Amino acid sequence: MLCVVIISIFVQIINVASRNKFKWNKLYYAVGIKDDPELMPHAKVKFLSSGQGNMTLIVIGEKAYVVDCGPANNEGKIIRNLKKMNISEIEAVIISHHHNDHMGSLPGLLKSVTIHQVIMSDYLPKEELDLKYYNEIISTAEEKGVSINKPHDHQKFQESNGEIELYLPDQTASDENNRSIAVMA
Repeated sequence: MLCVVIISIFVQIINVASRNKFKWNKLYYAVGIKDDPELMPHAKVKFLSSGQGNMTLIVIGEKAYVVDCGPANNEGKIIRNLKKMNISEIEAVIISHHHNDHMGSLPGLLKSVTIHQVIMSDYLPKEELDLKYYNEIISTAEEKGVSINKPHDHQKFQESNGEIELYLPDQTASDENNRSIAVMA
């Protein structure tokens, strides 16, 4: 019933593979991450392309969780994918780290989809473009009344038939990729 989705391991792969039209489902299947009804009868994990980055949708029972949401200006593609899967409400969006290709579409999603909370670290991004989207996320979430919460190590989102748990690396690492939140569902 457990499916491990460790975002931090794939950060470098994501950067290279996204540019090469890599087949994500094949990679995830190869490392044992798959949407298998026998292993996870009440949960689904979908890996959706969101442009340069990738987005992970985890559905446990009736609740949807999103890990990362790709670069700016790809929210239309993400929203179409969510609509195809009849997802109109997201319990939480978890941002692994503060790079545009992981969080840039979040302001557009906040404006278009009901999101109950955003989980992301509170350090300030180093790059100007990343800081721009970070600030836009903060202001859009505030306008929409969506809470932004700092993650905690071993933080759990408990549902009746499954859970999601967050794991935090050293948040003082100088490379933002090394600060990525890992997620287990």
